[in-house]
Amino acid sequence: PFTDSQQGDYKALKEYLSFPNSETDLYLLVDGNLKKSGDLYSALQEGSEVYLEECKLPTDEEYLLFINKMALDEKKSIDSDAAKMLLERSRTISSPNGFGLKQVDYLTLLNSARKLFTYTSHVTCQDVRDLVYRPLDDNVFEIVKKLLDRDTEGALYAYSDLRKSGVEVLGILPAFASKFKDCALTKYLIEMSYDNNTIADILGKIQGRAIKPGSIFYRKKELQGISFSTFLTILSDLSELEKDIKFYLDDGDTRMELFLSLFYEKYLKRSYR
Repeated sequence: PFTDSQQGDYKALKEYLSFPNSETDLYLLVDGNLKKSGDLYSALQEGSEVYLEECKLPTDEEYLLFINKMALDEKKSIDSDAAKMLLERSRTISSPNGFGLKQVDYLTLLNSARKLFTYTSHVTCQDVRDLVYRPLDDNVFEIVKKLLDRDTEGALYAYSDLRKSGVEVLGILPAFASKFKDCALTKYLIEMSYDNNTIADILGKIQGRAIKPGSIFYRKKELQGISFSTFLTILSDLSELEKDIKFYLDDGDTRMELFLSLFYEKYLKRSYR
């Protein structure tokens, strides 16, 4: 908000700021920096009881300190690796551009930590594995990896486990599309003959996180045998699959299981030819 084109949306608010109700506290939450121009920002600045404060999200280090303080307050303890795993499993909020590392959901982190400290006096990685669900993206990453490794049976088992956890098919499909979109972008850069440093730099800028050039070697190995054009076909087929489930009421599980079962035959064998 607060762009030039939206200034007109706040006419009533600007009038209110000129004569605010003394018994009312009004909070405006803005994602990002305020645009420091226009009548609305000026009205906020002119208000004698208006306070502007920038609130930054906690860093990973601050979240880990928070987890350890919770343990201390509960007279419990948690292994450092377990705390890091808990933090990773609490990343459920997508980044603004849809790529890169997800943001930590504070309530997920808080509730998961409370569950762990209720369960045991000393939290280990195994406790986190047993009691805290992995984020959907992690499960989908595992399925996609098995598909690319030609492990159709493993992919079907992993999909079945994911469905048993209560995730709906229409909730899974966007995550699938996101993973294959990432694969397609990486494969495009590989086919353009960019070196590992350049690929890592481009992907890092798009995804908003640092990517080590050494990891590109393993990505190339993982994606060999399947072309960029094939990834585009996969993305198109996933879009059609989602449409058929939403609008033509096809059975989601049947369609997904067919997609997984035929993945090697339809996409990988064709790429090899």
